[in-house]
Amino acid sequence: MRSKGRFVLLALAAVMAVLVLAVPAQAASNMVKGDSQLLSPNPMVTSLQSKHVTINALSPVSFRQRWSNGKLTWWFDVPMAMKSGANYSTYKVSTGKGTWYHSGSMVWVDAGQTPNKGLKWQGFRIRSTDKSHYYLVATVGNQAPYVPNITVAQSTATPSITHSGKKYHIDGIAFKLLPTAQSQLQTALGETIPTNLVLFDGDLFFTMT
Repeated sequence: MRSKGRFVLLALAAVMAVLVLAVPAQAASNMVKGDSQLLSPNPMVTSLQSKHVTINALSPVSFRQRWSNGKLTWWFDVPMAMKSGANYSTYKVSTGKGTWYHSGSMVWVDAGQTPNKGLKWQGFRIRSTDKSHYYLVATVGNQAPYVPNITVAQSTATPSITHSGKKYHIDGIAFKLLPTAQSQLQTALGETIPTNLVLFDGDLFFTMT
């Protein structure tokens, strides 16, 4: 009887091991709707203004100026898109890995020159490889042929991630301009945009399936 009981236990253990191995890894969920709020802090705004550089929003991106304690900031609202082509906006809660596609464009303009010089960013997506590394990717150029998939800024700050049901908020993404994007802007505008200042303080608001 003891031998039979031991056999049953071993058989149960084997079945449990098979079931554990058969459980699939958690898949990323698709995004239903959302938007990103990108705030240019006062130090960056002050630096850009000293160079006569502005960032213009093209619909559906919206823009407004905000004052806080007498300090000017620039606020951009960039709507997310459920998909781009065959690719969906997705997010995996357990790893923090995600891709968020966006609609709209921004144009960097040197208003101090006649005619104005500019450089357009469009086809935005925000990509995260984990809970602390976020990248702002854009298609760059004023006319075809455009340069696609340029990682223009990155954040290595660890943001706050909260949710209520399927609604998520990622707060505190600190995007800084990368050297490649700085070089492109230098060529287009004739101005050096700092890489040591936060370009955009990002908040992501989105609802998952």
